[in-house]
Amino acid sequence: MLDHIEIHDMKQSFLDFYEKAAGAEVNPEERWKLWQEYYGFAAVPPGTEGEKLARQLLDNCWEQYEQHIDDIISWNPDQAAIKDKLGEVKQVLGFNDDITLLLLFFVGNFEGNAFIAPTEEGNIALCFPIETQSYRDSEILLLHELAHVVHSHKADHSAGWERSIASVIIQEGIAMHTSKVLAPGRKLVEYIGNDDQWLTLCNEKELEILSGAIPFLEKSDSESVFRFTVGEGICGFQNEAYFIGWKLVEHLLENGMSLSDLAGFHERELPGFVATHLNQYIESKWSDYVCQDI
Repeated sequence: MLDHIEIHDMKQSFLDFYEKAAGAEVNPEERWKLWQEYYGFAAVPPGTEGEKLARQLLDNCWEQYEQHIDDIISWNPDQAAIKDKLGEVKQVLGFNDDITLLLLFFVGNFEGNAFIAPTEEGNIALCFPIETQSYRDSEILLLHELAHVVHSHKADHSAGWERSIASVIIQEGIAMHTSKVLAPGRKLVEYIGNDDQWLTLCNEKELEILSGAIPFLEKSDSESVFRFTVGEGICGFQNEAYFIGWKLVEHLLENGMSLSDLAGFHERELPGFVATHLNQYIESKWSDYVCQDI
């Protein structure tokens, strides 16, 4: 296997910012300007909303950096282990071609938010936070993001922020279920990347969330993607696309499809495919409820 992984580490840029901003005399506004000048990297959407969110995240988590600064300083990447994980993901998703990947490590805001993005050279960058992740958490997160990388290569998907809501749902569903296959035995919320309360609330509104997403499946504008990921979705919960993706891919796997099959659909096919199978899933759930009532 001739996969090529290039490592880019933003740790030192963060430490340069932190050294200048850690003084007691630096107020939040000055700290934000130093962050923009010396670091300026966060796991947020592009544009004005993303910039506002980056400022909010920095202010909210600033005091946590002191508790973890020694871990940040001592962190180093394990390139061999990452290449092994990439090979495992390729096997699950049925992709055999070589992959060139830029793996960018950054100091995030303690939200555990990794993501992929296109590079200027036409490859994919996997951007991965290093500030607090334990090995167990990092393994699931890394598998999840590597699944996005392999999926994008196999189906020629865009790695950019703007893509159809149907694509977001399938991408996240495949990534979550791939991490479950390769790191079995964890709690469900570990694969989904949220907490028990969020999952309980989403389950209570399951049919409303799923049916409410159907009119948006073809939308690919930044506002719609924000709504179903970082924003408040249909029922007021963040990451509703993840919940839908988990449920839909689980349903498809139970009905005979494989993760390799699902990873082969091109983006243009996904709005119709997702609409068809979401409607089937919703109908089956309604039938279950009716039978229970009888």
